[in-house]
Amino acid sequence: MARGKKSSGGAVCDLEDGQSAILAAYRQEDNDPRDVFRVAAGVGASVAMLFGGSTAWAQNSSMSLCDGGTGYVYKSNSATPTADSGTYCAGGFSGVVLSAGTGSSANSISISNTTGITFTGNNIAFSNGNVSFSGKNLVNLKDGNIAVGSMDAINGGQLFTVSSSASTSISSLSTSAVTFDTTSTGETDYSNITLAGKDGTTIHNVSTAIAPTDLVNKAQLDALSSQIANITTSDNPLFAADGNRATEAAVASGTHATASGAKAQATGANSVANGSSAVASGVGAVAIGANTRATADDSVALGASSVADRANTVSVGAAGSERQITNVAAGTEGADLVNVNQLNDAVTQSNSYTDSVVNGMQGAVAEVGRNAYSGIAAATALAMIPNIDQDKIMSVGVGGATYQGYAAAAVAVNLRVTQNLVLKAGAGSSRNGTVYGANASYRW
Repeated sequence: MARGKKSSGGAVCDLEDGQSAILAAYRQEDNDPRDVFRVAAGVGASVAMLFGGSTAWAQNSSMSLCDGGTGYVYKSNSATPTADSGTYCAGGFSGVVLSAGTGSSANSISISNTTGITFTGNNIAFSNGNVSFSGKNLVNLKDGNIAVGSMDAINGGQLFTVSSSASTSISSLSTSAVTFDTTSTGETDYSNITLAGKDGTTIHNVSTAIAPTDLVNKAQLDALSSQIANITTSDNPLFAADGNRATEAAVASGTHATASGAKAQATGANSVANGSSAVASGVGAVAIGANTRATADDSVALGASSVADRANTVSVGAAGSERQITNVAAGTEGADLVNVNQLNDAVTQSNSYTDSVVNGMQGAVAEVGRNAYSGIAAATALAMIPNIDQDKIMSVGVGGATYQGYAAAAVAVNLRVTQNLVLKAGAGSSRNGTVYGANASYRW
């Protein structure tokens, strides 16, 4: 079939010449629209046959006005012009429909200012900038240009190459990329990621965490660890402690107990242990100082190695390791502790009182001694005076004596009242007093 020639059915087989034929028909002096449509129908038939159509369009076919609109329907198999009732163009349609039959399944081309160009029957549609093939294959498509800005269509071969390359890359990623875990049902577990390193996996180049849920890096962890390992003065200038956190941790196992220091243990309820290896095991016990022991209830051990093992006592040392308590103020209340000055004053007063009492007693004893010694001397002096002779009626005698340095003199009178009755009276005198005495004797 020669370029630009009509087929035996009146169709134009070349699209470029078809355009020229339509323009020529339009420019005729009589300018009958049906002539233009007939030529266009031939062009449309050629286009339809290119996409699989088999019916040629006759130039002597009928043309009908769309029912209720301004469009036209050109039917190749009907020589009688009749108005279309909606099979090809609905009411209000504005455009041209080229139909190869009268049924809804016949091949047709619709050209409209609202829907564009539509091929019906062969399932090819150009509508509002879109092309639909309705499940048909577009074959013999040349390789499109794959480049930035390219708007070429690509064919199956190009797509297969891209798919194969992508599959290879994805397969490689599946063994080396970090992925989410999988649940027991085979779904992706977005809450967990397990790294596949045999001895763990090191993640490098982690940025400094900012948000609360960010991953921290080693530099941040090291900074925190150095602050915790030995509490720095920049963190809290009022507290510092030394010791091995892993092996020398303090223990406060008692109810509301407090322990501070390496290996300090506060095991009693409400107890306090402060110092390296300090132990407060009694209820309410307090142990302050390294190696102190407060084992009794409400006891207090003060100073290194002090032991308080009696309830309600305060210990500042231990047996064999006693301590002095210095700078003690003078006590003012009955239960206050007194210092040495107060004790010395009390001793001095006590000694003075005792001395005075003893001195008084010594004086009294000495006086008693003197009197006794004098009395003994006086009594001896009286005893030294001889009795009256048998043949005498009265006699007067004197006597003297000394005892322990004390001397006495005595005088006595003997009187014979009857031959059988004799009376005697006398007195012994010394420096400290006089002794008087008398007696009577009856003889037969």
